[in-house]
Amino acid sequence: MKVPVRHLFLILFLATTLAGPLHAAPRTTDLPSAFGGSLRVWHDAGAIRPWATVILFAGGNGAVGLGDDATFRSLGGNFLVRTRQNWLAQGLAVLIPDAPSGLGELRDQRAAPEHAADIAMMVRLAGQLHPGTPIWLVGTSNGSISAANGAARLPRGDIAGVVLSSSVTRRGRQAPQSATMFSVPLATITVPALVVAHQQDGCFASPAAEAPSLRAALTSARRSEMLVFDGGQPGRSGPCEAASPHGYLGIEADVIGRIVEWMRR
Repeated sequence: MKVPVRHLFLILFLATTLAGPLHAAPRTTDLPSAFGGSLRVWHDAGAIRPWATVILFAGGNGAVGLGDDATFRSLGGNFLVRTRQNWLAQGLAVLIPDAPSGLGELRDQRAAPEHAADIAMMVRLAGQLHPGTPIWLVGTSNGSISAANGAARLPRGDIAGVVLSSSVTRRGRQAPQSATMFSVPLATITVPALVVAHQQDGCFASPAAEAPSLRAALTSARRSEMLVFDGGQPGRSGPCEAASPHGYLGIEADVIGRIVEWMRR
């Protein structure tokens, strides 16, 4: 039996409505970098209209190895990279940047003004992808230096707030000139700021005992709070790697849920 065209349109409309919006595959966008070359950014919004956008900054050297197919070739186990689906499930759009091609890695440039200029480009991209959606910067380990740098240097009103987890507050033993959170002008951050730590973080560079000092340095933040977690699974990596309390192993969903609850407030 031949179905009238108008009925086909009705069937298609009902099927789409009942099933919900289709989930487009994750994509990458290449932006010009202030360091020269390009900056590749992974982005996804799940299957719903997001209520906010998070830009997630991985730790280590920041080089996640984004391919043309939007896959991560490096740092896939990083706390923020491996939990990207958890953030999407919270109704958030997610962006994850790679290191700029002109540098290859970010380790010594996290606090640089050029890096903040690149973050401003990511924020503009997020605004184009999801107009009117508040944007949050979320970092972990070395990535918290990036998030703080952006929050400190971006114009007022560009972002809604910043989340700093397992933040590096001490210089590396082999890199005495490397950046820490205190390399960033923290007193210029005016947006709400959340400091997140794990009581059993065994990384010498990010001891939980220094989280209160980091929060105290956020003297201009409109609102600052601290969350300190406990428990989880025994570490399966070095203390400064992600498969350990430094990366909230075994309590990822709880940590993200608490962060998002704070963001909603």
